[in-house]
Amino acid sequence: MAHRPLVWSVFLFLSVATIPAFAGDLWSGFYFGGNAGYAWGSAENTLTVGDGATCHFSCPGGGDAALAAAAGSPSLSPGGFTGGVQFGYNWQIYNWVYGLEADFGAFSQNRTANTSTGLPANTAALDCNFGDPCVGSFSTSVKADWLATLRPRLGYTWDNTILYVTGGLAVSRISVSQSYSDNNPSNPPLAVVSYSGAQTKAGWIVGGGVEHAFNERWSLKAEYLFVRFDNINAGGRLTDSVGGYADFSNSLRLSSNIMRVGFNYRFGGVSQ
Repeated sequence: MAHRPLVWSVFLFLSVATIPAFAGDLWSGFYFGGNAGYAWGSAENTLTVGDGATCHFSCPGGGDAALAAAAGSPSLSPGGFTGGVQFGYNWQIYNWVYGLEADFGAFSQNRTANTSTGLPANTAALDCNFGDPCVGSFSTSVKADWLATLRPRLGYTWDNTILYVTGGLAVSRISVSQSYSDNNPSNPPLAVVSYSGAQTKAGWIVGGGVEHAFNERWSLKAEYLFVRFDNINAGGRLTDSVGGYADFSNSLRLSSNIMRVGFNYRFGGVSQ
């Protein structure tokens, strides 16, 4: 077994020879790259139904308005592709890396939920055709197409690998839409209302990741991010043919998890 030291020597030589040796400012400077991944989360919709003075839902009394509000407040689970470009700047001081990164890309968070509820107060009052039970039905949708973020980064590096945390501002264009119909014959054949709202919302984002440099220019990264947007609003008024009405007011909260991989090209950085 005298040849073993020689084999191990060759192995160690090849291993060391294939690992780049970097100076202390590898991560410093501007960089630009791309990313792709998947985003999934929840969209919590809260509907408030206000019956008018001449009631559509619960006349006299009853809790049909509250039942309609509950049915119109579904929890959706949107998910879809995310991907785009990022650019930023890093400062490296010994093993610590400070930076600022901005990105923009697709953020496909689309989902529709269909829900319904019985309306017992209206049914008891024989308000529905031919004694049929009164039923209200909702269709609720959420949609987001793009996401932009601006985030400080703080990382710790071991030569060519960096672990980092990040968090900051997130901006997206988010829309919520809802339609309602029931078989109350006060507005034959159906009482129907549709409404939607689209808003460019500012939210917050936090996360972290790992990035590995293969040389002084190119690196690959993997990261997880959590983003949240509050108070995306929409509303409308249902008016029936006998003067009854009800006001609908929606408030939606969108939270998403993002897992993505990417690459960066650095314009700074020095190798030995």
